[in-house]
Amino acid sequence: MITNIRQTSFQSLYPHSSPEPGRMYSSDNYRYSYNGKEQDNEIKGTGNSIDFGARMYDSRLGRWLSLDPLQAKYPSLSPYQFCANNPILFIDPNGKEIYITDPESGETFLYVPNSGIVYENVYVNNVNQALDFLYNNSVDGENRVGDIAFDPNIGVIINVNKWEKLKSDEFRPSLSWDGEILWNDRKAEDYGDGKSSPIVSFAHELDHAWRYVKLLSAAKQSGSDEDWTKVRQFENAQLSPAEKEEIENSAMEYERQVSCILSPTQYQRFEYIRPNKVYATDNIFSTTPSGNVDSDEQGKIDAYNQAIEMLNLKDGNKGQ
Repeated sequence: MITNIRQTSFQSLYPHSSPEPGRMYSSDNYRYSYNGKEQDNEIKGTGNSIDFGARMYDSRLGRWLSLDPLQAKYPSLSPYQFCANNPILFIDPNGKEIYITDPESGETFLYVPNSGIVYENVYVNNVNQALDFLYNNSVDGENRVGDIAFDPNIGVIINVNKWEKLKSDEFRPSLSWDGEILWNDRKAEDYGDGKSSPIVSFAHELDHAWRYVKLLSAAKQSGSDEDWTKVRQFENAQLSPAEKEEIENSAMEYERQVSCILSPTQYQRFEYIRPNKVYATDNIFSTTPSGNVDSDEQGKIDAYNQAIEMLNLKDGNKGQ
């Protein structure tokens, strides 16, 4: 039995969320409003100023009070507009975005944490599932998915796409997006004395993306030549050996922590080495080999493993 139910708030709103006079109530302890965002009622009155994290929103005007950090990507829209002036059809969580690209149609989907959406494309579903898992299981006091998607100081887009061929996963800055994570959702890795599932590789690349957007955020805020030089060095792979080692050690530490959450049997890398071979699995969390591999995919796997074997013979299994 449920007892002592108490309504803390109700509101009737105009389309851009301005409250209708006389048709709202809120207890003194409840400060939230439109889209679950906190109201700032001290200066403009109740419900007229809403804090979205990245920017303040004026519900009477239907406008942001500062420039959109992603304005360069939408030149046809005012940098102060809200939801392309169509709040009935669109939402703006707070101006930050992670997109997932359908590798078959090329269509992109905005990632919203824990949305429960089931997509028609298996790859899009797998990326959404991987992002939700990492969003809900933050480690070392940091939430990399949350930072990239929602941190008010970042304001960049990370697009997650799939390799056309079965190759190494990668994060790279991009001309069409601020950055791309390229990930194969079926590729598991065998290191001889242990195996790792596809989501572990995803976590590794996500850490690279997270470090990059932190650099980019700092440069955008400071505008200093020193900070922008760090961004360009990352983009052009012009890092010193010590900087490269720091970046890889950070990514391996993150993947190890994710592996521990998944299963104690997941392989944990303590140095940057290649796997002995790769193979296909049907589940992003699993190291169990797939029983559903067609001839085209098997050909890519065989070619990949031949390349790994040659490189390992050449340099003793160090680096990628």
